[in-house]
Amino acid sequence: IDILVEFKEPVGFLFIHLADFLEEILETKVDLLTPEAIKPNRRKYIMEELVYV
Repeated sequence: IDILVEFKEPVGFLFIHLADFLEEILETKVDLLTPEAIKPNRRKYIMEELVYV
């Protein structure tokens, strides 16, 4: 599962812990990314497929 996350403040290593936690409760591989990490050539595709939860 690819999950786009946004934070109000820098979270540091909590980012990694969040990914681990989500993998544990969802029982599947989770890839977290921030809006800044989206490659420009992929942004349109990702934003079209985005589901807000």
